[in-house]
Amino acid sequence: MRTNSDISDYSNDVLADWRASRDVFPANIQPKRQWPIPSFGNPANALVATVGVTPSCQKFVPGRNWGAVKSVKDWRLRLRNYFNQQVPAHPRFGPWRAGVKLLNLSYEAGTAAHFDISYRTTKAMLRNIGTDPNVHFRTYKLACLAKN
Repeated sequence: MRTNSDISDYSNDVLADWRASRDVFPANIQPKRQWPIPSFGNPANALVATVGVTPSCQKFVPGRNWGAVKSVKDWRLRLRNYFNQQVPAHPRFGPWRAGVKLLNLSYEAGTAAHFDISYRTTKAMLRNIGTDPNVHFRTYKLACLAKN
């Protein structure tokens, strides 16, 4: 089972990588200075995880309250509590939510979490030739966590 320390170490690694490399990918990152989004929910308590390719920039439109995230602490809380906020989760979680429900689990109860392979919010990936060419290298840490 993952501990809060494992998740904290992972999010620290993601944040450090994002800060060091965010200017390398200006063509595909939307919005330009959005925080990295490696996961939604609390992976330390989850019994199952759903996986997507990249967080949609549509999750960060005005009214979804991401502008309130001003610090690393705010960022961590927003990700961990994503499914239990006043602003409901993005509708794109509907199919994953239905699948998780078949297992009698839920994002809201903390028994499921969601990971994205690339933590960068992007434009439509398949239509964008500037997509992160190093995404496979940046997911190594996630793959190692999943194995252990």
